[in-house]
Amino acid sequence: MGLDRGHRGRIAGGRRRNGGAEGEKSRENGSTDHGASIYREAGPKQGIWAQGRRGRSAQRISIIPAMKRAILPILAALFLGACGGGREVRKGPPPPSPLCKAIIRTAKTWLPEEEKNRPTPKDCSDYVGKVFAENGIKLPRTSEAMSIEGEDVGSARQLRMGDLVFFAGRNGGRKIGHVGIYVNNGIFIHQANPGEGVRQESLHSDYWRKRWLRARRIAD
Repeated sequence: MGLDRGHRGRIAGGRRRNGGAEGEKSRENGSTDHGASIYREAGPKQGIWAQGRRGRSAQRISIIPAMKRAILPILAALFLGACGGGREVRKGPPPPSPLCKAIIRTAKTWLPEEEKNRPTPKDCSDYVGKVFAENGIKLPRTSEAMSIEGEDVGSARQLRMGDLVFFAGRNGGRKIGHVGIYVNNGIFIHQANPGEGVRQESLHSDYWRKRWLRARRIAD
């Protein structure tokens, strides 16, 4: 009986120890399960927030190209408008006056095929002086002196009928050596060389284009 009671006591003690261990294990499992439940409860919320954040980011990314497409044409229009506003508009020459037309008519009468009774001018400035004198305008005798008369013509694009056109001489350089009268459409009339008579030529030919210096407007 004594052995039985001792044996039962050891068994009961073992059970209590086993029960305590199992209780501690269950508590540990319970705490683990509780932590897991908290993680499981918080996880979906965090997932929803992350999904919302990704959704908003994707939405912002999808909006940016549309904004660029809308803004770029506006910026291009503003840029072109600013460039157009600062661009200088080239104006053409004023229309020829009756005096200018009369000067050209007189100048063409010196062409060999037009009037054979006219004497051949001595040189280019002699020819120009005679043409303008017949129309009531007195000019200096030399082409260099003529080049400071009247008003300056900015460029060949601004030439008008009756303007004087000046060129360098045969050797080139910047010194005035020849003068003619502008007719129209890139053509001028002049006494080319002494004894050769009056003729019309193009300003755009290689010879005269390389020797072009300036132009002056004498007749209004």
